[in-house]
Amino acid sequence: MATLDEEMKAAEHRMRKAFELLVKYLDRPDSEPSDMKLHRRLADDLTLANAHYVALVYKLKSEAKAM
Repeated sequence: MATLDEEMKAAEHRMRKAFELLVKYLDRPDSEPSDMKLHRRLADDLTLANAHYVALVYKLKSEAKAM
């Protein structure tokens, strides 16, 4: 089982990757057509990854206060 610190690092990595993918889509050349379903999925992936990361940070801070 992963430690909370390892979980946070993995969640941060997923969050950064989701951000990079969304930015890559947004920075596509004008010659590439837009894809609203892809745009929405990438935005949703980033939102979920961010929420998971924030929840883990909160959990870590809560555990630190309890000590």
